[in-house]
Amino acid sequence: MSKIIISGYYGFENTGDEAILLGIISNIRAVNKPVDICVLSRRPEITASRYGVRAINRNNFRAIIQEIKRCDLFLSGGGSLLQDITGWKSIPYYLGLVLIAQLMGKKTAFYAQGIGPVRGTLGRLLIKFVGNRTDLITVRDEASKELLVELGVDQPKIKITVDPVFGLAGKAGYIGKINKNSQLDNIINKDKPVIGVSVRPWGDSEYIKNLASGLNYLSDLSGGQFLIIPMHYYQDKEISYQLKKLLDRPAVVLEKQYTPAGMLSLFSYLDLLVGVRLHSLIFAALNSIPFLGISYDPKVDNFINMVRENYVIDIEDPGVDLLKDTFNRLWSDREAFSKRLDNRLKEYREVALQNAELALNLIEGGYNHGNRK
Repeated sequence: MSKIIISGYYGFENTGDEAILLGIISNIRAVNKPVDICVLSRRPEITASRYGVRAINRNNFRAIIQEIKRCDLFLSGGGSLLQDITGWKSIPYYLGLVLIAQLMGKKTAFYAQGIGPVRGTLGRLLIKFVGNRTDLITVRDEASKELLVELGVDQPKIKITVDPVFGLAGKAGYIGKINKNSQLDNIINKDKPVIGVSVRPWGDSEYIKNLASGLNYLSDLSGGQFLIIPMHYYQDKEISYQLKKLLDRPAVVLEKQYTPAGMLSLFSYLDLLVGVRLHSLIFAALNSIPFLGISYDPKVDNFINMVRENYVIDIEDPGVDLLKDTFNRLWSDREAFSKRLDNRLKEYREVALQNAELALNLIEGGYNHGNRK
């Protein structure tokens, strides 16, 4: 049985990153090859129980090295691991583990990663050094490939795929269009449109004042109510309640952390989403829910470009008039938008599964992304 290690931002109760892990594991298992998966996690007991895998503490380097010695493949990803916006330590941590695996002669892969921004010299040099020694690189958007090329990564052929979460598209039990999430029945009015809102702290978070004004307008336009969804619960809870106080229309804040499967099911209640968190937009897309992205990071713009839409506003300048104009267009276009997403989901799921197929082929010594055996 092949042994695979998955390294990423797991065990932090960030619903988006947990959904990535669910997608990776699901996609690997869908290939129908016997594998033993070990995840590096902040909370290994929860990760092991939730996903039916082995897990070890992501900071127990002695245990990690022993695990690498036994593995056949080291996967780094997915998500935005190789960036230094959240701090300079992220890139050395993740690439340090990849480099250890490479020095031990193990197959290594960047798995459906979103690369950047990378501003520091150390991060840029590390990405070039380790990237050129990696057996497989898949990225979730064109901009990530362009940045890797700019940084000098030219050895493995870089393949553009999609976020691993798209591998869950259309799978009963993950997408809840058939079985609605009954936990919301007592907190929303089923006779009114439900507008999901996902916000996050950003700078002084002044943006939510204009956003609230725009959302009040959207409620009047649609007759809708708001369901405010903290995707990274403990980080987003406070600003979610701040937004609720600024709204003059019916609004409810979700008051607990949901699993990825539970959150995907919950999104099926929505008629529209306004989201800052990237994976709120991805969850909406998986349910064919039209959305507006509030972009705080290039990854948001990259995703919206990937799905071939243009409903996005910069978080630094969410003017009320711009929001109103955009909401007018989005509400009028919502049914056509939903159909466009629905038509593309099968394609995205197939591309997401390619990540797993390419990675598992590495173990067998087959196609390894075009350049090396």
